[in-house]
Amino acid sequence: MDALIVLLATWMIADVCYVWSLRLNYPYDLEWMEGGMLGNAWRLTQGLSLYEAPTLEFVPYIYPPGYPSVVGLFGGVFGITPGLGRAVSIFGTLMAGVGIVYASIRHGGTLAIGLGAAACFMGCYTRSGAFYDLARPDGLLVGLLIWSLVIAGDRRRGSDVLSGLLLCSAFLLKHNAAALGVPLVLSFWLRGGTASAGRFVLASAAPALACTAALQWVTGGHFLTYLLVVPGSHPIVGSRVMPGVPVELARALPVAYAVLCFVALRCAPARVRGVPSWAWMGVCVLFGSGFGLWVRYWPPAKGVQMPSEGAVVLSVACVVAALAMVALRGALWPRQRSADADVVLFGGAGLVLLVLTALMRGHHGGFLNVYIPMHAAMALGFGVVLARAVVRYGRGAEAIALVLVGGQLVWHMSERDLERLIPTQADRAAGDRVVEALSVCTGPVWSPYAVWLPTYAGFEPGSHLIALWDINHKEGPYVSDMAAIRQGIADQAYGCILDGARDRLRYGVQDHYGTYESFGHAGSALRPKTGWPVRPGFLLAPSE
Repeated sequence: MDALIVLLATWMIADVCYVWSLRLNYPYDLEWMEGGMLGNAWRLTQGLSLYEAPTLEFVPYIYPPGYPSVVGLFGGVFGITPGLGRAVSIFGTLMAGVGIVYASIRHGGTLAIGLGAAACFMGCYTRSGAFYDLARPDGLLVGLLIWSLVIAGDRRRGSDVLSGLLLCSAFLLKHNAAALGVPLVLSFWLRGGTASAGRFVLASAAPALACTAALQWVTGGHFLTYLLVVPGSHPIVGSRVMPGVPVELARALPVAYAVLCFVALRCAPARVRGVPSWAWMGVCVLFGSGFGLWVRYWPPAKGVQMPSEGAVVLSVACVVAALAMVALRGALWPRQRSADADVVLFGGAGLVLLVLTALMRGHHGGFLNVYIPMHAAMALGFGVVLARAVVRYGRGAEAIALVLVGGQLVWHMSERDLERLIPTQADRAAGDRVVEALSVCTGPVWSPYAVWLPTYAGFEPGSHLIALWDINHKEGPYVSDMAAIRQGIADQAYGCILDGARDRLRYGVQDHYGTYESFGHAGSALRPKTGWPVRPGFLLAPSE
């Protein structure tokens, strides 16, 4: 059974890595925001700010500067390319996989269990939007987060400092990573007392606050405005939170999902005021079941592929029952005063990531990539739970663990759909044609759907359309700057504009620019392989 699980896990990991190798040096966008991230890295190499008032030339993203800084740093040596940006993400994703293997083995599991748990995470590649290898922060972020958690569970000296530094690094990639500091500091406090918790806080919060203060000062206050105020003006799609998140998590990792929910229920408090633990479990199960049955009458979740009605009820019932038990145990903790540091660490991290995932998925425009940290944490928890079960119950538990891991891997194999993610020669030819067409342009080129593409024709990268959307909300802090941007378009400040093939630009573009060339791409040529499937379709020039 060990050999079979190792074989399945190795095959799955190798299969995904092979697809990455075919995507690595593809020169055009695999996902439409890749070019914008490379453009941010380019700005840093030119000494330009990433956070300033919106202008016709540049509108900032709502991300911290960590990822473009790393790409810009290596880009100064190797040159900024999509391949470099993707290599950084692949390194981070593999870091996460190695961390899952290491943690599973350290907690008493076999290599088969650890490698199988890591393969469970790799198998979620398509279920999280195929973002593991993209030129975006997601891959590096998940690697740093997983190792911060794994090292936090290590009892060796200095683990609190190293875990804190890794969490701080993750914060500089996506600022909501800071929320993981809560379960981490509690686990260090339970394991090593106030001194250990204090060292973790100094290693994580101190540099994070210093970097935030410096960026806020250097950018004249724009840094936190983009990170906090701008997304705060965006709407929330509630149905993607519930039942959307439980359904999508259960479909991605059904075996791990069931095991982790069961383990959460097994954390029932001991007899309190005469009520035995099985009665507490029963109450939580009844509550979860009732909630799941109630959800079946809610309107359909927008943008979520819904399974059968029974699967929706079961998915929601399991996670709500588990969360009810966690809430109950937390409420009774002051009375019982008992807690396992590893349970607080991994369980608390899972709870925090679940809340963050729900908020980001429900956020207007929240895509499947928001599940990447949650999928990794579930695979990590799956491996650690099975490892501890082997240590506690012996060979019989090991056999059951291998069956569970094998079942999850077979589920992933049954859903394998990787060929559609591989760029074709037609994609390259279509991109080359667009680059060649740009040779007629004599002024700045705006390519809001594919920001990096004009650089192949010698032009500088500009603004991404999603950044423009982010600020164009009536409650947003920069909505008044849209007037100047529209005026610049009316004044024909751009020499050329690359418009979308299906989704045409607004903001007055159609009034002041006319079609110079229509590309008429055949089939899906040049269309991104994930995310919003938009591609350049028209080259626009100023109207007479």
